[in-house]
Parts: sequence; structure tokens; C-alpha cells
Amino acid sequence: MAYYLDAERLTFDQVRDLQGLDDSEVERLKKRDDVLRWQRGGQLEFPALQFDPLRRRVHPATSEIMKNRPPKWSSLRVLIGLMQLHRSFGATPAEMLGQADQEVVAAFQRASEPPLHG
Repeated sequence: MAYYLDAERLTFDQVRDLQGLDDSEVERLKKRDDVLRWQRGGQLEFPALQFDPLRRRVHPATSEIMKNRPPKWSSLRVLIGLMQLHRSFGATPAEMLGQADQEVVAAFQRASEPPLHG
């Protein structure tokens, strides 16, 4: 289950250049709870799929998912969910970012709810 290995990852410098930010803005981005990121080999990485390069921003849907994820869900858990084929979409949620944001967020909300037992 190495979905994150397939995800394009961006370094600090790449995020700065892609988003048109200065270093202090990327530093603030690093500290936000609504941004997917992790350390790998001592290097901070950001999954590229969460960025909207046309609007130079973090996709609102990924921010919403990260803000409302269960406390035990890591960035990696969210990334795996974004990259798995979802039966509701017939595609991965990552492929639907910018097209069906409300549906992507709703799918994550359903997945994070504890199961109901009668």
C-alpha cells in the first residue's frame, strides 16, 4: 500500500516557485494544519495534488478534509484516501479536485465517521 510513492511530491523550493510565494509564505504554509506534508529523509515534502497551479492556492477541498479529519488520521492517511479509486466517482478523489469538491469532502466525512451498529 505505497500510494504515496506514486504521488508527485514537491520540495519547499518547488512549492515556493509553483505557488509564486516567498520563503516566509512557504514557512507559514508548512505550519498550517490544513496542508498535507511530511518529512522524508530529513526533507519536507508536500504532495503536489493538493495544489491548484492555475489559481496558485491549496485546493479548498484538501484544506477542508485536513481541517475535519479525525485526530488519528495523518497526512499519509489522507493522501492514501485521495489516491484510491472511489466507487462514487469512478476515479480517485484526487482526480476530482476542482471538479467535484463538495462530493470529495463528503466522501471523506463519510469515511471518517464511526460505523453505526444496531
